[in-house]
Amino acid sequence: DAAGSQPTQTDQVKTAITAGSDLLIVNIVETSTSDPAKDIVEAARAADIPVIFFNREVADNDVINSYEKCAFVGTNAPDAGHMQGEMIGEYLLANYDAVDLNGDGTISYVLFKGQEGNAEAEARTQYAVEDANKLLTEGGKPELAYYDASATTAGKWSAQAANDYMVSLLGSYNEGNKNMVELIICNNDGMAEGAISALQNVGYNNGEGTTIIPVFGVDATDSAKALIKAGNMAGSIKQDAVGM
Repeated sequence: DAAGSQPTQTDQVKTAITAGSDLLIVNIVETSTSDPAKDIVEAARAADIPVIFFNREVADNDVINSYEKCAFVGTNAPDAGHMQGEMIGEYLLANYDAVDLNGDGTISYVLFKGQEGNAEAEARTQYAVEDANKLLTEGGKPELAYYDASATTAGKWSAQAANDYMVSLLGSYNEGNKNMVELIICNNDGMAEGAISALQNVGYNNGEGTTIIPVFGVDATDSAKALIKAGNMAGSIKQDAVGM
């Protein structure tokens, strides 16, 4: 575990090669630039061993294609974003008045992005909103409104980061101020769970009889599916980890 540090991961790879490993399987940390992946591929090439990148897509496919013993196993980055956007749009059209807590006719949302420059995070962020807006406007509703145009929400794929942000956000954006965030979109289920925990601490999303702020994630983890089944989370897009 490189604990989110690319230099640590690169050192781990080189240590594994020195120790005589026959194969490298790498969930690359840094995806905003292809340089770290290039370094790992060159180290594998020098040792004449295969390297498989998985889950996080390398920034440049040329890096993968530069070495015949290199491959990437993962999903097509835009797919989850498109599916999540469709799910959100359909949900809102079916439940618009219930979601529109302040009755202003517009749904206010916050989005938790996994990582700047990460292909999956960028695509999920773009298409979840774009595709939801397309369905909303086709259904005669206004586009989603970001709760604060000046805010940035880098969730770091982390439940704790999303929870901390939501706790802070709810201090200013709440029903008492008539500006409650009415929809939460997350690039993964971990951040969705963190956001839900913050909501539950102030009385939302605690099942039947409580106000539900719809929260959407990606991965369909077991814990997210349990939250959905309990009515505390609106939905998730399955990323087939077992298949990968």
